Amino acid sequence: MSKQGFIGLGIMGTPMALRLRAAGHELFVYTRGEPGPEVIAAGAVRARPADCPAHACIRSMSPSLVAASRMAAVRARCTG
Repeated sequence: MSKQGFIGLGIMGTPMALRLRAAGHELFVYTRGEPGPEVIAAGAVRARPADCPAHACIRSMSPSLVAASRMAAVRARCTG
């Protein structure tokens, strides 16, 4: 399937990310803390700020899914 980026693995994000993996998508995840072990065990790849594959998901994310303050923090971390 396709490559997908996912930002935020909280109460809502973790089950959503797991469903994307279960559907066969290649998944890159970015979260402020440590991703849950179930997400990594499902085959998701943690996006590292140093090489920041999160750029792809920043461009494609719906603003309704991420609070503006969170999006600004992710952008700042990715772009330095």
